[in-house]
Amino acid sequence: LSHCPALPQSRPPFWCSAMLGVSDATLLLRRYGDLLGVLTALPLLSELKFGALVRSQEQSREALRKKAQDTQESSPKGNKDKKKDDKAASAATDEASAQPEDGTLANDSAAADVGATIPPFWAVAFMLLAEVISSMQLLDPEDKQTRRAVGVVLRAQQNGKEGFSNTLKTVEKVLEDSDVNELLRLTAAWAGIGALLISIILGLHKQESMVIGSPMKVMNQVVVRVFEGMLLAPRLWLFTLLGAWVVLANRSVLLKIINKSAIKELVKSSVVLWRTIGTVGTAMSCPRTGPMPLWATLTLVAGMVRVAHYVTFERLSWDVVTKNIDIEGVSANVCAARCMMALEAWAFLALAPHISIRRHMILLGGLLFAPCVCIVVGGPALAPLEPYLELAGPRLSIAVAVVTLCTVFMGGFPTMMAVILLAQVLIRIHKLDTMKY
Repeated sequence: LSHCPALPQSRPPFWCSAMLGVSDATLLLRRYGDLLGVLTALPLLSELKFGALVRSQEQSREALRKKAQDTQESSPKGNKDKKKDDKAASAATDEASAQPEDGTLANDSAAADVGATIPPFWAVAFMLLAEVISSMQLLDPEDKQTRRAVGVVLRAQQNGKEGFSNTLKTVEKVLEDSDVNELLRLTAAWAGIGALLISIILGLHKQESMVIGSPMKVMNQVVVRVFEGMLLAPRLWLFTLLGAWVVLANRSVLLKIINKSAIKELVKSSVVLWRTIGTVGTAMSCPRTGPMPLWATLTLVAGMVRVAHYVTFERLSWDVVTKNIDIEGVSANVCAARCMMALEAWAFLALAPHISIRRHMILLGGLLFAPCVCIVVGGPALAPLEPYLELAGPRLSIAVAVVTLCTVFMGGFPTMMAVILLAQVLIRIHKLDTMKY
């Protein structure tokens, strides 16, 4: 894989590069796509966590500022009165930063705006389903990738030397492992998208749940909302319990069907479809305000990087993918690449209005996609990045790890629930508590 073979096309493949091998280009594109995919959940999580507070303070300051201006306009223009009005305006501005004593938001419309910018339940469920299917081997009890990743981490922890510099070297060495990277990517996706799903299920994005105070108040409202949901929507819970009972009762038959190779290939090939449905559903359901432009930019660039990674990994030529669109006589890899490009074009049509509403997002998207273009085209375009290519792979892995930690700690209660649930599932499937390393 370290050189570009001669292909029958008259035009060389667009991934052919004299300075970067195909394997190295594939690794860089994969890790860069993982980093962008992990970053897509952060704007929505930050909106869920802090959006209501920021909007409430801004609306309070604006209202008090207008009140101070009206007072100045209606009062005499004497010097003493001006000084009093200035003191009143400054006092009003300071008062806006204060929160109510009962712990609720100062403005009801702030929480309503947060609820409008949170994606619908089914869209988030489709995005989470796509991430789970893409890492399905980590949930397969017959596959040892999860055990290998955990074993690498435990051995590094056991054999690691003391000292800050030695710890950093150990962490960097662990993150270079492909199994650890895959487990880290699943954890980040589950923590981000899973936290959004849990927040929507428990109603944490709604007005009554936006409480400023101790975690016990949040827990109290979560428990109350769950019981209210069970009483007000009994059909949903009954159908959910009935479906879970059917799956558990017929799990042996379902496992036999799922373990067939053709079914596995079909499920894996549907990842792009579910991710695109969730992306388009989110873009069509949410307004073009708040975190949506940034989310749309990151999502679009991540999808384009995934397409470039697949085409590079399969060693496909641009002429073969775009020309001669006949279905007969075309390999399955070419058809899969065309399907990915068509679905990404569909997602682009849905995301473009969110991106175009802020011009600097167009510039940001171009800057984020520029390294991918340089890697794919190669040649003179890759020359400015050549001194940094050797360090790019490990640094991208470290960046994914840092973003994962930020996602876990910033998400709060829903993120902790999602990570604990994933850890328990992996321990139960692979029996990690009894593993010897």
